[in-house]
Amino acid sequence: MYTRSDVERAIDLYQQGVKMRLISEEIGVVDATVYKWLAAAGVPRHQRPKGVKGPRPRKDPLVAAIDAVLTHLSDLSAGNVERAEELVATLTEAIQTMKVTQ
Repeated sequence: MYTRSDVERAIDLYQQGVKMRLISEEIGVVDATVYKWLAAAGVPRHQRPKGVKGPRPRKDPLVAAIDAVLTHLSDLSAGNVERAEELVATLTEAIQTMKVTQ
């Protein structure tokens, strides 16, 4: 029998990008059970772009934040102060997360 903490743990792992096989092994249930828990909790299923096969690479939070800055350089150079503040906050959060995990 599973507990509410099992369900919450499975959802948390899924949202972190852990493979379904590993989640179901850790909790001790089949994949279908975890998918049912996700659906009941309203957690959207991960979708791969069409034609892409194999595991989805997980992006480091700092790399993702830097990508966001590079993507929005035109906003920053145009003087969009609000967007610049959002990007700085994202970078700061990613750096703090990195410090905590090291």
